[in-house]
Amino acid sequence: LQVAPAIALALIKSQAGVPAMKAILANQEVDEYARAHIAVALGKVGAKDALKQLVDGLTDNSNHVARSCAIALGLIVSPEDKASIRQLMSHAKSANDISTRNFCLISLGQIGSPEAVAFLAEQVIVARLQRITGRRGFLP
Repeated sequence: LQVAPAIALALIKSQAGVPAMKAILANQEVDEYARAHIAVALGKVGAKDALKQLVDGLTDNSNHVARSCAIALGLIVSPEDKASIRQLMSHAKSANDISTRNFCLISLGQIGSPEAVAFLAEQVIVARLQRITGRRGFLP
């Protein structure tokens, strides 16, 4: 019941539901799938005032919410927002869930700042080195 109106508002890019959506995302008692959909809806409506909450959501107990927060950040972080970009880069290396790490990488590509592009190029090199050496995980 909470998800459909949020998705509808996202489709029309309406900010009207942002305060309610932020409250739902913050409520750990709400179903994780509903919270995940809400996070993406916040990104689709361009809710810049939800940036901190979405960045914090990268470490949510639910991998579904963390992944959705990464997706949302790719939709609303500007190339000038160095702090959010650094957070995405950090979580691309350290998130507990490989899908969250991958969505952080995809979001960095969507943001397209010079720092994000350099980080992504570095990760391509790291991946190649991992294949050659047989080491898994991110290299320093």
